[in-house]
Amino acid sequence: MWYQSFWFTQILIIAALTLAFFAFLYNKERRWLAFINTLFVFIILSALSIFIQLNHNRKISGFRTITYHFKSIKDLSDFEADKYSADVVTNADLNDVQLKEVIYKATNQLQKVKKDAKVIWLSIFDAENADFSNLDESNPNFIAQTQWTQKDYFGLLPKSFMDNDNYKNVRIFFNHLNEK
Repeated sequence: MWYQSFWFTQILIIAALTLAFFAFLYNKERRWLAFINTLFVFIILSALSIFIQLNHNRKISGFRTITYHFKSIKDLSDFEADKYSADVVTNADLNDVQLKEVIYKATNQLQKVKKDAKVIWLSIFDAENADFSNLDESNPNFIAQTQWTQKDYFGLLPKSFMDNDNYKNVRIFFNHLNEK
């Protein structure tokens, strides 16, 4: 809240010292005039502090934390390489840029956990109770599917994976129903 801000507390301390100075040490004939002028300055500074804090709070409220988590991680390794697949659940109302960042961060997170990974597939959904086995346009909760391969990997990959976008080194297939 605005009354808990650092600025407001500092203004209160400065104003209290100024009012004490003018009330007890300043010229007695002008004491009330000085007191009223100081009080007026204090009110202006307080209003300015409140305005700045409310403006700051309004700007911060515009930002929203984007979360995601792994629903499941499967080891699909074969004789060629270590391959992993994961189902990721994220927010439903993400734009393209936010969704690509979630994909990139989730891929990097899985790379850090599975350091031996050569191929990572992600399936992105927007609901906990989604049908995780249905990865086509008829599933309204299916957002995207991704494929990341390590740069030096030249082994077999499924020919069925078709991408319609990419971000950094991740190939992405966006579901047309949810494409933004």
